[in-house]
Amino acid sequence: MPIVIPLAELEKSDKQAIRDAAEKALRERVIALRIVTNPKDVVVREMTVGAAAVIAGAVKDFTLAGTPTTNSIEWEENSTIVTAAFTPAAILVTGSTVPDSKCVAIYGFFDKTPNPDLLQIALKRGSDTLDLYHTEHCYVYPEEVGGLTRSVTVYDQNDSIQFEMTFKTAATSAAPKFVGLYALIAEKYGVNLTAPK
Repeated sequence: MPIVIPLAELEKSDKQAIRDAAEKALRERVIALRIVTNPKDVVVREMTVGAAAVIAGAVKDFTLAGTPTTNSIEWEENSTIVTAAFTPAAILVTGSTVPDSKCVAIYGFFDKTPNPDLLQIALKRGSDTLDLYHTEHCYVYPEEVGGLTRSVTVYDQNDSIQFEMTFKTAATSAAPKFVGLYALIAEKYGVNLTAPK
């Protein structure tokens, strides 16, 4: 199980080093899987999640479970997702997989919820739990809520992917949760982004 370091305890250089390590792990993985053979052919960008229907032209990598705000591309766990207290809630639609020729790296979480009460996050691949973040200690610093881990979790192409979050209270229509993951996705140039000249 990784150690989740509260964001407020990390220097800016530490945060950048952790993000760089996640990016490096992704680049190495797509080359090892022969998704690309030339390192210059891979791009690493922020992973995106959102509602089933999103704003025209938006890039969405994964669909949130339930019915989050129509057309939104953001982390939103509302009353259709977090239906019970102290019960793991699946954040992505059932059956989500990493698309062909892509890999995903998770290296922490953030929380923009006005009254946060997240207890833990389980990073799942099928029935396997790859990592488990216990998060309460990250809330002692209200000015910067969240945490990073040096233990990067990488999902390969076609892996089953799910994030389960457990909260002290259920979400309501008036009070959804806004917990997100620090997540990167690697893909070939030309899929969503054009290679630089």
